[in-house]
Amino acid sequence: MNYTLLIPFSEATKKKVEEMKIDLKNPNAEQIALVRNLLINLFKGQFEIPDVEQKFIEDYFVFYPFVRIILSHTNKDRFYDSFSKFYYGAVKKELKEPKEALDLLKIEYKIVGDRCLIPFEIYIKAKIFSEKDKLTNQALKNGFVYLNKDKTVGFVARFIASRVIEGLPLKVSEISPIFKKIANEIDDMFKPKQPKYNLKIGKARFENFPPCMSRILSTMLEHGNPSHMERYYFATFNFTIKMDFESVLNLFKNTGDFNEKIAKYQLEKIQKYPCSNCDTLKSMGLCFPDDFCSNIKGPVGYYIKKTYKKI
Repeated sequence: MNYTLLIPFSEATKKKVEEMKIDLKNPNAEQIALVRNLLINLFKGQFEIPDVEQKFIEDYFVFYPFVRIILSHTNKDRFYDSFSKFYYGAVKKELKEPKEALDLLKIEYKIVGDRCLIPFEIYIKAKIFSEKDKLTNQALKNGFVYLNKDKTVGFVARFIASRVIEGLPLKVSEISPIFKKIANEIDDMFKPKQPKYNLKIGKARFENFPPCMSRILSTMLEHGNPSHMERYYFATFNFTIKMDFESVLNLFKNTGDFNEKIAKYQLEKIQKYPCSNCDTLKSMGLCFPDDFCSNIKGPVGYYIKKTYKKI
């Protein structure tokens, strides 16, 4: 496994990048072209971390820092998610022995028999991709999460997936405009597909919400604090079924940490985004299907089918 590329924020990798003395105000044209092409292929699902000879690895050192700059210019969750999922998939595929990766990540752990013990406060820092990843579905004893080898690999992959988007967006005002140019190109190239159906503006029928959205709604109404991604999916769902802006904002006012200025800004930013499909929600651990979910491809399809009895 090429840890240098798969753990791009490691001290060893950062040292290599520093030695390259990259000029962000006037970046190397060949490096920029390489990163642009790799990023486009990544969003197309056609890029894998290369197994290249040591002398060629340096060509790829700029990928991680350059992409973080480009994504900061777009500042859109869908690109952050894709970048995060890319590393999750790459690490899960390549990682055979997780102990070395844990050491490089400087994660505290213990080995007891065939189990790897991770402190629960570290375990919960890793990104959740499915229901089985949640802390409530793990063996927990004396503050440690007990993981077999497969689950340890999954934890490492999810931890790296969280770290690669940590701290985004970056401050990008004093660097070359070429990064913003690529960001605009990427944004235009991978715009969300607009839904083909046409719902009339009106009051939402909450009783027809799919279980994934009903759960988030219940959390809000109980003055809880849904996760960032839950809020994103819930908002895009309601906007897609044509709930008006003020009605969506009023739902968010029930959250325990509601800040009207921040909520308005974030909702305005995603108001025209379509709702994600079931596969995406499953990958994020937010799918809780009921009997009506059979043959449904997305939360909006569920709502339409229940509301109008046909699609």
